[in-house]
Amino acid sequence: MDMEVNLRLDMEVMQGHTMLVESEPQGAGKDTIFAELIEEAKRAASDGGTMSRFSLTVKLLQAKSYYRISNVAFNAILLILALQYPTSSIPKSYEEALSIIGRLGLGYDSIHVCPNNCVLFRKDYAKENNCPKCKASRWKDADGRRQIPEKVLRHFPLIPRLQRMFLSKEQSKEVQWHKLKRQDVENDLSHPADGDAWKDFDNIHKDFAADARNIRLGLATDGFNPYGNMSNSYSMWPVFVVPYNLPPWACMDQSNFMLALLIPGPSSPGKDFDVFMEPLMEELQELWKGVKSYDANSPDKFDLRAAILWCIHDYPALHTLSGRATAGYQACVRCDKENCSKKLRNKICFIGHRRWLPRQHPWRNSKEFDGASESREKPAEFTPEELKQQLDRVRDVIPGKLQKKRKREDGQCWSRRSCLWDLPYWEDLKLRHNLDVMHIEKNICDNLIGTFMNIQGKTKDTVNSRLDLEDMGIRRDLHLQPVSADSFEMPQAWYTMSKQEKIAFCEFIKAVRFPDGYASNISKCVASDKCKLQGLKTHDCHILLQRILPAGLRGTIHEDIYEAVAELGNFFRELCCKTLKRDVLDRLEKEIVVILCKLEKIFPPSFFDVMVHLAIHLPKEARLRGPVHYGWMYPVERRLLTLKRYVRNNARPEGSIAEAYIVDECLTFCSRYFDDVETRFNRPSRNPERDDSHIGDLSVFKHGVKFIGASQYVYAGEDYDNMVWYVLRSCPEVDPYIDLCKQELNQRGGQINVDRWLAKNFARWFQTHIGKMRNDVCPDLYALACKPDFRVRLYSACVVDSVRYHTVDREKNRKTQNSGIVSEGDHDGNSIDFFGQLKSIIRLQYNSSGGVHRSVVLFRCDWFDLGGRKPGFDDDGHFKSVNTEKFWYKTDPFILTSQATKMDGGERAKKPILSEMTSHSVTSDIPDNKMDVGEGTKKRMLCEMTSKSVCSDIPDDKKHRVEENSILSDDKGEMACQSFKPPTPPCLLSMETDAAGPGTDEPIPGIIVSHEEGCGLGLPPAVETGGAAGAASVEPLVNGVVPREFSELEQNGLPIVKTDITGADAGVATDDPAPEVCFVLVEPVMTMPTVLTGGGPGAGRVEPLAKGVVPRESSEVDIGGLPSVETSGLPGAGIVEISASGPVREHIWSYYPFRFYRATDSYEPEHVPDANTQSKPRCNLEDGSNEGMIKTNP
Repeated sequence: MDMEVNLRLDMEVMQGHTMLVESEPQGAGKDTIFAELIEEAKRAASDGGTMSRFSLTVKLLQAKSYYRISNVAFNAILLILALQYPTSSIPKSYEEALSIIGRLGLGYDSIHVCPNNCVLFRKDYAKENNCPKCKASRWKDADGRRQIPEKVLRHFPLIPRLQRMFLSKEQSKEVQWHKLKRQDVENDLSHPADGDAWKDFDNIHKDFAADARNIRLGLATDGFNPYGNMSNSYSMWPVFVVPYNLPPWACMDQSNFMLALLIPGPSSPGKDFDVFMEPLMEELQELWKGVKSYDANSPDKFDLRAAILWCIHDYPALHTLSGRATAGYQACVRCDKENCSKKLRNKICFIGHRRWLPRQHPWRNSKEFDGASESREKPAEFTPEELKQQLDRVRDVIPGKLQKKRKREDGQCWSRRSCLWDLPYWEDLKLRHNLDVMHIEKNICDNLIGTFMNIQGKTKDTVNSRLDLEDMGIRRDLHLQPVSADSFEMPQAWYTMSKQEKIAFCEFIKAVRFPDGYASNISKCVASDKCKLQGLKTHDCHILLQRILPAGLRGTIHEDIYEAVAELGNFFRELCCKTLKRDVLDRLEKEIVVILCKLEKIFPPSFFDVMVHLAIHLPKEARLRGPVHYGWMYPVERRLLTLKRYVRNNARPEGSIAEAYIVDECLTFCSRYFDDVETRFNRPSRNPERDDSHIGDLSVFKHGVKFIGASQYVYAGEDYDNMVWYVLRSCPEVDPYIDLCKQELNQRGGQINVDRWLAKNFARWFQTHIGKMRNDVCPDLYALACKPDFRVRLYSACVVDSVRYHTVDREKNRKTQNSGIVSEGDHDGNSIDFFGQLKSIIRLQYNSSGGVHRSVVLFRCDWFDLGGRKPGFDDDGHFKSVNTEKFWYKTDPFILTSQATKMDGGERAKKPILSEMTSHSVTSDIPDNKMDVGEGTKKRMLCEMTSKSVCSDIPDDKKHRVEENSILSDDKGEMACQSFKPPTPPCLLSMETDAAGPGTDEPIPGIIVSHEEGCGLGLPPAVETGGAAGAASVEPLVNGVVPREFSELEQNGLPIVKTDITGADAGVATDDPAPEVCFVLVEPVMTMPTVLTGGGPGAGRVEPLAKGVVPRESSEVDIGGLPSVETSGLPGAGIVEISASGPVREHIWSYYPFRFYRATDSYEPEHVPDANTQSKPRCNLEDGSNEGMIKTNP
């Protein structure tokens, strides 16, 4: 309901302030419309309902749009609702629902266009029936009776849409984020406001920059075919406006793309684009001067101003929008004078990148490139005066299809003067048109793959290319060799693959598996004959060029070629970072020159079309703009796909898009106010994070892991101590206690291996130390000291920081791979990266009380061996190679989830058996952390690190094999329960009280007897029953333990539990308090809550409860006159005793290495940490020996 109130308030704001720029009669009409909307928002949809008619209608339409429900299906739903609620005011049809919300939308204007694109029928030509220039009829029928226009331009007014951004308080703040909240970090480029183009514009137009509400805009356009059948030639051109004031997470979001124009098809507007831009240009001129607007966060009106900062388009569209040549000798829009184009036999190439090298570089004198030395400087750009002269030559170009084509003069770069030059600030912009990195990557990747694999129609190694080499007199080994008078032989080039190499490369591509959501399944692009790739999309090429192609070429093609391609991939990888560094761009600007020169020495000149050449200008452009994702075509292409989905009437695609857009625009505005329905603003992530509102305050408890799938409840086995110690040494809050323990060891003297002693005994020391000072430490630290439950949960998948992880077993039959792990750690005193595979996800449950859930999640990994005589690790400067067949650190397989980084790779069937690794930065359009590992006898894995997490110190002695009977270290990844001998659960001490008290969840140390020691002393072992607090009897079993639900017999409601002990040693387990005369003391493995029954001689039974404690009065069942007491936490509780009088007194037990003893024997303690503590024997065992002591602190 709060959201509905906010929407109603904002509509009241709109009623008073949105129509400030309109005339009074229109404004009055709008006031009436908004008054009606406010009344609709107050009107209930049905009797007794909580939603208003307006709110219900908006939510229904939101669901229709979001889930793409057809009009017919939506009408059927409304009809069913009307039949069910006949007295309600629910709309009866889709048209009625649209009429309710349509008044909130901003609509669009339909402007008729001359069929030959000469003029728009508006203003002076609004009533004309024929074009005033070409005399063509405006109407489809010759006589104009039906008055159906030949062509219609849809104009979506920009000014009211920009004004509406300030009518919401939250969105108004976002618009001013660039100035009020953005942190200016030196050397970093993370937003367009960090770029030189933005800053230079602010320096020139200081009055514009003074108000943070003034908007910088991007103008984006491209043509697309609205039909699914691409054989149908049709080109429609939408024009979008993108506000750049918004923060990075909202700047390029589709909801902020404003459709300004929809230029109709079926043909491209071409040189007549300016005709269609006329209404938008008038608005931009007005916005530069200022438009009276209202800000919801300010009581005063202000002059809203806006300016176009740059344009976004692909390279052909750059010519359509600007009139600048993008083909021929002047194809490079950055090299204006003395460019590096060169005429070949049948095409124009762009070689000569040595001109960007330093003057003294040796390659300038080499003749290996084009047969001559190079002394020229790099091409220069036009000065403002020269640019003005160029534009003045084409100022008089007349639009229209019937106009004769002008002959371009020599050196002329423009075919017309764009209407954008009419903007007062356009000549001041440093970056007017972006180079589209998306299509540059696509073209370069296609050239490389087509040439390497000699794909017909895509290869640059053709007969004409060889003839070009002959004409230039270079690379004689590649010249055509005559065989006879009318035939010749074409020698195989060193940059092309043999058939066997093509098959090996395609098998590598087919074996690559990417992380979930990282890329499409590129293996589908491998042709059936496994000799070529086909059907690659732009994002496929983005991934291939940056990640996969260099790895696939390694060991397949010549080392020099691999080197150049790997450097090229690394160049684009660093260029596409979400945050750019100025010093990195300076380095990239120098590196790309060398890379292109290397490619010139490898490939024929025909390889270097203008798209390859444009890469040399990208670093400079990034300094002006900022990160590439603010200027490339990916978000625009996604928006075009959305428009394509709007088409329901193939006969009128423009009309379908226009009507669907204004409805979607209105719903997008309203959906910001509704959190109870799924919208594009609250859509759950594919990998959602866990709600951590009820976790502990220690860092190890704040793991934020969201588990996927079912879990398995197992005993920790012999890995328990390793896990507990790893958690403690990875917790920063425990570091002071580790230092304190080391000080005590140093004071003791003697030769002690401190690391080994800590790994074995620190957990015990820490529990005792914290137990003494329990009232002075936080509950989280106390719970950590008391150790986790001996039973752990195993998962096969989870999400950590929005990154998905799978175990190796889970993804065996999947097309994706998410099991690769990279973690930083110490080896022989050096910090290195550990690479491995995720075997299991382990959740340790600590004592949870007071509504706080405490747990720690560990990854158990198999770490690939990086050492040995034959090193399993190699770094060639581009990829890091890891041997995936050998493992090390088998006794130290655990890391915290926060210490893991993902990696990915592919399979290779040839030697060397290596895993290739590369560090990378991520773009905004692809996930941050990724991994893929191929399977096979001989593997080569491509690993990609995104970041590093520092793990705690790894002791040098942890290089031994994991015990084979450990349930968590089974090499086959299976839970081998039958071969695992479960440890004995705790037999707990009784807690003595002098008076009846309330229920409590306070933990006490559990004390158990080990299996072997219990049998040797003649004591029955404690037996875990799988859920109950005790058992009626214990009977022998060959292997394993039968849990409660699988018990074969029950006695008095308690299960018979079988153990692997035979004969009388099996013993009997009950719920009775442990006898005071005999306490068996060993290390505790879990904590159980103390339970007081609130009165009476004792408790009849103790059972688990999810939360809270049931006191005596609330007990539901009495057994033998004693209440049934339930506790929170673990399945069991400490044994309860009640004393007649006196205060409640708890014994805090501490323990140290001991020997069993008789009460009458004398003994010497091995270590007494506290001189004030006193000890006394607590048990008298006839067959025991004096081997220890126990201390109590009252």
